[in-house]
Amino acid sequence: DKNDVFEYLGYLKRKEQFAEEKRLLYVACTRAIKTLHLSVELKITEKDEISPPSKTSLIAAIWPFISNKFNDKGLWILKNRDYAHSEKKLNYLCNETNYIKSSVIDRTFVYKKQRWIIDYKFSAPAKDESITSFINEQLNRHAKQLEHYIDLFAKIERKNPRAALYFPLIARFAEYDKFAPVKTLKIK
Repeated sequence: DKNDVFEYLGYLKRKEQFAEEKRLLYVACTRAIKTLHLSVELKITEKDEISPPSKTSLIAAIWPFISNKFNDKGLWILKNRDYAHSEKKLNYLCNETNYIKSSVIDRTFVYKKQRWIIDYKFSAPAKDESITSFINEQLNRHAKQLEHYIDLFAKIERKNPRAALYFPLIARFAEYDKFAPVKTLKIK
């Protein structure tokens, strides 16, 4: 049948194209000099497990090698929760300029009646820098930003917001508290 032949030829063409895309992914991965960042949209099941990416995704080709890189705290942050948002845009009136401005929160959700504000930081300590000093420096550097986010949420709901930085590259979660010593949790 003529349609069967065309369908088969289309299948072969798609298979050939996918093989070429995998080859290009391999070239990109092997040519990375210092670091390689891959991005993929993943879904978390009701059992708090990560669903593998679609078989037509390039990441599917390397999924068996990278799937163990996700940790418990990263999953805790991404889990479906009440009032959860990623890239949550909040508008506010700036007191200094009297203009409406916007802030975008990387991740926010309510957990045990507590509003959490998570800011992702894709940085890592220098070779000669300890993780503790790196995280302390990052918390100090981003304190004003985190306090701003806390203030925004405090004005729209009564949940006493908590804020934290999450460092996916080094699997570290650091809660911000301007009145307490720095808290860091090592992620297994």
